[in-house]
Amino acid sequence: MITGLIISVLYACFVMACLIGVLKFNSSPRCPNEGRRGSVHVIISVYNEENRVETLIRDLVGQSFKEFDVTIIDDGSTDATLEKLNQFTAGLGNFSVMESEHKGKDTVIKEALRNIQDGLVIITDADCRHPQLWIESVVAEADETDASLLIGAVKIGGAHPLQATEFLSVQAVTIGSANINHPLICGGANLAFRAEAYRRVSNDVKENENGTDMFLLEAMKRSGEKIVAINSVDAVVETSGKESLREFLTQRGRWAKKSSKYTDYEIITIGVLNILMQVVLIVAAVCSVMHIELLCFWLLKFCIDAPLLSAVAIKFNTPQYIPLIPVVSLIYPFYVLTTLIYNFVKK
Repeated sequence: MITGLIISVLYACFVMACLIGVLKFNSSPRCPNEGRRGSVHVIISVYNEENRVETLIRDLVGQSFKEFDVTIIDDGSTDATLEKLNQFTAGLGNFSVMESEHKGKDTVIKEALRNIQDGLVIITDADCRHPQLWIESVVAEADETDASLLIGAVKIGGAHPLQATEFLSVQAVTIGSANINHPLICGGANLAFRAEAYRRVSNDVKENENGTDMFLLEAMKRSGEKIVAINSVDAVVETSGKESLREFLTQRGRWAKKSSKYTDYEIITIGVLNILMQVVLIVAAVCSVMHIELLCFWLLKFCIDAPLLSAVAIKFNTPQYIPLIPVVSLIYPFYVLTTLIYNFVKK
């Protein structure tokens, strides 16, 4: 009981810190400075995305900010992705299409980065939708903060409301922790960095690992580079949810597997605290058969999480997910346990 209370108090302190950071998220649009520093480069790796490349290119062509170039690398697709890329980028002078063997997203992005000497690099995914002010908002944040690494937010489309609500917790930590100067999460679906800063830390990024998100974040933190959140709702990109429970658990399993290689003490500490909190809830649920008062831990956890998730939903203009927060709160501890078991058995 005492151990559970201590873990709950520590967890509450962490959530309150994230809430403070989330409340700094700004919904007001901003414009890039006329005297901004360097060029802007967008890099995207695609694999078997024949049904998405047209929408992707239309989103990029329709950006309000026009002074950027795009490099799209076809990573050995076996469908018509390459043909459609060439078709839809024909006549677009700021677009270039590259071919690669199936090396993986992070390897091909690293190869593309060798051709970029300076400026702002923006990384995203082919399955994302990008609002018209996306690049403009990213560039504005870069101009205003002069940061080396800029962490963007991602939301899941409305076809998967439970996944979208669960994903609010990921974004709460992503934006919240960055805005209190202790960044813990970033993702390659919406990430920007200075090419010069990348070169400074590239030798410190783990080889053969994901070099465009979490391991880059760790390297930037170790080197003392400035890291900020992109605090604009216009910079939030939208991705698709997973179509099956198996795909969902596999994705979360990949994240869990990668976490075993983290070295940043803040990231490790908060990861352990989150797992311990879920263990407390599961133990409380099992023992509540004999001690009904233990269910107070579930009520406490909900009261801690609900304001944070509600704040993110409001900031992202997705208040329709707020009624689903109690449902996700009930499912979350068991899904964490299921993910760990599923991927352990899968090995």
